[in-house]
Amino acid sequence: MAFQQGAFQDPGFQITTQPVGDAGAATFAINVEAGARVTYGWKTDVLTSLAGLEQRAATRNRPRQRYEFSTLLSDAQHRRVLSVLAGNAAAAPLFLLGIAFEDLTVVSSTAGSITVSSLVLCDWAVPGQRMIVVAPWGEIGEAVVQSTIGSTIAVNADLTAVAVEGARAMPAMGVFLDPDQALGRHRCNLGRWDLVATAERSQYGNFSPVGNGVLLTVYDAMPVWTFGIGSRFAGQPLYSGAELVDLGGRISALPAFDQAAWGRAIRLEGKNQIEWQLLKRFLDTIQGRRRKFLLPSGRPDLTPIGDASTGTLTVEGPPMPDAPDYANHWFPSLAHRRLRLVRTDGAFAFRKVLAVAAAVGSQDLLLDAPYAGALARVEFLEQVRLESDEVAVTWQGHVFTVELGARVVQQ
Repeated sequence: MAFQQGAFQDPGFQITTQPVGDAGAATFAINVEAGARVTYGWKTDVLTSLAGLEQRAATRNRPRQRYEFSTLLSDAQHRRVLSVLAGNAAAAPLFLLGIAFEDLTVVSSTAGSITVSSLVLCDWAVPGQRMIVVAPWGEIGEAVVQSTIGSTIAVNADLTAVAVEGARAMPAMGVFLDPDQALGRHRCNLGRWDLVATAERSQYGNFSPVGNGVLLTVYDAMPVWTFGIGSRFAGQPLYSGAELVDLGGRISALPAFDQAAWGRAIRLEGKNQIEWQLLKRFLDTIQGRRRKFLLPSGRPDLTPIGDASTGTLTVEGPPMPDAPDYANHWFPSLAHRRLRLVRTDGAFAFRKVLAVAAAVGSQDLLLDAPYAGALARVEFLEQVRLESDEVAVTWQGHVFTVELGARVVQQ
């Protein structure tokens, strides 16, 4: 973590693109190696009818961003930064926060330009975006992005002193510290600060192309969660909607929903920039609880008999032992009319069930398209939405972890 008051600017450079946001009273850089937590918060009003159907209306298209991280400061840093805070904190000033988990490795630099490893998976290098470069020895330089070409970022300052090979370039967001910020202190030469900050903006520059270089998987006009479930114990709570009535003599229940809702647990551990960009694009598309998406169950929900090369999939049915009654129990649910067909060679395809015909010991599912090849299993491709508008991502180094709850919905 480093601090610098004001922004660095060489007098010989002329700003052609005005920076977005203020320079800030001091500059922080997240130390992801020590761990950090970022919470993205949307705001969606959900109205549930007596039949269990939902109406969802979002009041925020882009999420609020809340950062929680720790850092160690030397005595010299302590003195300098406390002086800045003493003179500015009461006025609730804006600070600059370097988003270290979005960093790019610097290859080389010249006066007014920085060449990085790649910009293919970068969505923050847009005109007007403030950025910082952290040298391997910790010194910070600040600049404003002017334009990009190839793997080179044109900036409004000469950062050659810090933008050496191996340095890290990252976006800098304007943030407000929590009003009751705790500033820790060790007995010896180092002070540990556990900082909490909320971003002033929810996008980079004047516009923000979220999730560059990746494409979402989409089926039936809905994005598909392709990361897998990832939970050792995949909880699946049941929301029946039934209301228990106890009048003293006996207990009865009043049904409320036409179809029961289910909860699904999801855990993702990402280890590369592609997965991070894909997750950002996915979350930006569904906007918290607002929009539904498709979630493969990862379980062998139906047992196939033969393949689906004719466009009809035959599965085991009652009275076969342990065979589910898809026709009467699952097909009435609008959330369970899509399937993920997994072949024995590992290939898979998504299909929609149009109609079901039941026979003794088997059931025929009419699909929207054929799929040839021996099937290993048939999974439900459930229609779900997020359970909460808040998504917390935990960083440890450049490995991120996110745990989500989803709810099966009928529309």
